[in-house]
Amino acid sequence: MPRQWYATQDKAFDAFNVLPLLPDVRVAVIDSGAEVGHPDLSLEGSFLLNIGNTYEEIGDHEEGTRWYQEALRVLEPTEDLHRIGLAHIQLGVAYQESGHHDSALAQLTRAEHIFELLDSLRLLAQARNSIGITLLEQGKPDEALIQLRSGLHIKETIGDDPGRARSLTEIGRALIAKGAFAEAEQALDAAEKLTKKFRDTTEGARITVVRARLHRESGRPAEAVKYYKEAIDAFDRLGMRNDLATACNELGDVLIGQKRASEAAPYLARALQSLKPFHGSRHTEAVKAPAPASKDRPRRKP
Repeated sequence: MPRQWYATQDKAFDAFNVLPLLPDVRVAVIDSGAEVGHPDLSLEGSFLLNIGNTYEEIGDHEEGTRWYQEALRVLEPTEDLHRIGLAHIQLGVAYQESGHHDSALAQLTRAEHIFELLDSLRLLAQARNSIGITLLEQGKPDEALIQLRSGLHIKETIGDDPGRARSLTEIGRALIAKGAFAEAEQALDAAEKLTKKFRDTTEGARITVVRARLHRESGRPAEAVKYYKEAIDAFDRLGMRNDLATACNELGDVLIGQKRASEAAPYLARALQSLKPFHGSRHTEAVKAPAPASKDRPRRKP
């Protein structure tokens, strides 16, 4: 061909007043195209997300946050919106767990926009559920219910019954915060029915502790104590350290309120023991640890 496709773009022939006469040459071009997706960075980002997930599983939110921030930094130059959205969700949840609610909402809202763009309904529901939980932690149950019910509707649409159970549990929490105890009990009953169907013992344990809170807030301390003890046994069996600590602390408070301080003391001590920081090697030699976590990491310039 007399000119390559890019010649008009780079002005290669502008130097010739008269174009040279060239013999015909047969050329075979193998063009794989420009690689703009950075697959190596996407893979590295996925590894970093998995490391963050590992720390979150053991309740080390600070360390999880550091790895999620590093994953997001690695993924940002890529066009892998799916993994970028996942990084925003995981980072948002880590912020929420460590009490940085405004930072959590910023990350979760970015994830929500990405999954709306991708039409990824399951992950969109997850983002809205996490937004609802964060709003509930901020003491905004009405706003939380809007997000939680939106997530529940999506999960009903796509047939995600295990996800429905988790949403219903959180809706129960929000209704308790509003003082709507009868509606909260209905939501927890529906959640429990789903967890029994799928034998989801983890969510079953969470439902039990929310039932304990329902009885505590509605003025039935004896029933609350019963459900707290059931939840503590379940969390202990499942190795859910943070949930175990929370349930022990709340049961201790209930028992103190009943003038049963001697019974409360072992549960309060157990809560403290469960929250002791994770000991052991914090990093493998194969992966360089990211910089310490900050509440709001500066965004890279485009």
